[in-house]
Amino acid sequence: MRLLGIDLGGTHVKYGLYDNTGRSLDEGRKIDTICHDLELLLQSLDTIVFEYDNLDGLGISVPGGIDKETGVLFEGGALKCLDDVDFLGILQKRYSFPVAMENDANCATLAEMWLGNGKDAKNFVCLTVGTGIGGGMVIDGKLYTGHRNYAGEFGYMRLPASRKRKVLLGCTSTGQLLMYAKEEGFNLTGKEFFKKLDKTEPLMQIYKDWVNDLALGIYNIAVVVDPEKILIGGGISATQRIYADIREKVDEFIKISEYLCDIQVMPCFFQNDAGKIGAIYHLLHGGAFNEA
Repeated sequence: MRLLGIDLGGTHVKYGLYDNTGRSLDEGRKIDTICHDLELLLQSLDTIVFEYDNLDGLGISVPGGIDKETGVLFEGGALKCLDDVDFLGILQKRYSFPVAMENDANCATLAEMWLGNGKDAKNFVCLTVGTGIGGGMVIDGKLYTGHRNYAGEFGYMRLPASRKRKVLLGCTSTGQLLMYAKEEGFNLTGKEFFKKLDKTEPLMQIYKDWVNDLALGIYNIAVVVDPEKILIGGGISATQRIYADIREKVDEFIKISEYLCDIQVMPCFFQNDAGKIGAIYHLLHGGAFNEA
């Protein structure tokens, strides 16, 4: 089979071609996302789709919340042109092959469950740390989506305010981390931030506060869900040092609270490719071929 996976993000659209085992047939590329004009966005997707011959299906990962009953996005996250839009219905009418759509963090979770670092776990949490914070949960071997298909929106969790502005776990996104650095006079990219980190005390203090809050959120998630693993993906996943730093802080919280559980924190296997691979899994197992 020739299955196209598209990860529709707030900044980039990433895509690739896969078979039904998840094997890559073409690594694909990425293009800039058109966020504020639905018709132009659809035209950009046409350009991707028509790049390939003889497609058997399309799986697409999207930000925001999807109504499980109607398939309508009740909000499109960074893509405001998708608010209250039957995006799946539009795509199904636009193309002659089966199309399936799922939330981006759920897709990342499905990719890890299928072929990644969660494939041997019956219960795990996937936390995506990028421009914002999202996530998904696998419980008893199945993706748990909740009443409104909105489970795993960990960014809305409230935290004690170690800084006046830090009251949501979403404030531990990498976008917020760079914003805190900018407030202190450092206008940096993510790579530049971590390159300068050990040589610049103000950046190190910002980083320590950030890790503390993120680890506190992870600890609280672990206490509620009791997962075998907590996998971290998103844009931060390529920065290896954060895993040891987060584990160290989580261990401190465990020791203080006397919580008798070992929490395994590790990176997602697929890192930034997880969205499109998880979209392929959802295409294969979410009923799209039966509905076509």
